[in-house]
Amino acid sequence: MNVSFDLLRVFKTVAYYGNVSKAAKVLCVTQPSVTKSIKKLEHELNMPLFVREKKGMVLTDRGKTLYRYIIDSINTLDNVELIAKNISANDVGKLRIGAGESVTKTLLKDTIIEYKRIYPGITIELLNLSSDALYNDLRYGRLDLVFINSTIIINENRYKCFKLIDIEDCFFTTPEYYEKIKKVTNMKSILSESLIIQNENYDTRTFLNNICIKNNIQLKPTLEMDRHGLIVEFVKSGLGIGFATKQYIEPYLETGELVAIDVNFNIEKRFINCVYKNDKNPKVNNFIKMLKYNISKKHTTK
Repeated sequence: MNVSFDLLRVFKTVAYYGNVSKAAKVLCVTQPSVTKSIKKLEHELNMPLFVREKKGMVLTDRGKTLYRYIIDSINTLDNVELIAKNISANDVGKLRIGAGESVTKTLLKDTIIEYKRIYPGITIELLNLSSDALYNDLRYGRLDLVFINSTIIINENRYKCFKLIDIEDCFFTTPEYYEKIKKVTNMKSILSESLIIQNENYDTRTFLNNICIKNNIQLKPTLEMDRHGLIVEFVKSGLGIGFATKQYIEPYLETGELVAIDVNFNIEKRFINCVYKNDKNPKVNNFIKMLKYNISKKHTTK
């Protein structure tokens, strides 16, 4: 039996998204085409791969086994195909990217490094600003693509926008400082501690400000600065409590240098959108394909 690579790629995509319509959009084909491919693959393998439920496509036990076996190979071949298609492309010019510091460090860094290895002649210009400022620069043509907070509403047809990843925020401090305040869990008490946070007009600070406004609490930080990295350094020195995107401080949490503070109030999750002009810019499209591949690879290896 010689199973088509295209059928396995369709299977991988449906399994990843758990939804035929989303898979069809990613593959740039119709929904009936995706459904037909899945049925054909199930027929060729003589086994059910999905259970069709209202919430989407759920892998059967055999489907899960097949997914585990093929995922690395499919992802590798997809990446090779991407490189091969663009190996003779015009490797010149500039790609202008806008993102916050934490997004750059946790999501974009590896892709930027890989992109530069494949397209060494393309200069990458990276700008770290607030989501409002980045979206404004995109609209005025000063950036090619931006990664911005979900609080920014995109309602212009000339832009493409997709959800990249969920993020969550947390209060954090050193283990030693935590011992002093570990019984403090209500919002008002947490915010009355020595708080080290971003300056006004930065996304995470705006998010925290809105939490305080909703709960009728006045925010009085001890230290304010623009970079998450500086916040981490001052918190590590024992000066107080920080507030930042959890993904950014994950390495410090894993080593035990910092601890996340458990609180008894809800901090809503946010997500990051990728937004770019709908003009089929090959530099932008190649970067996005590479980024999606890298995020997909991380997702499947967890």
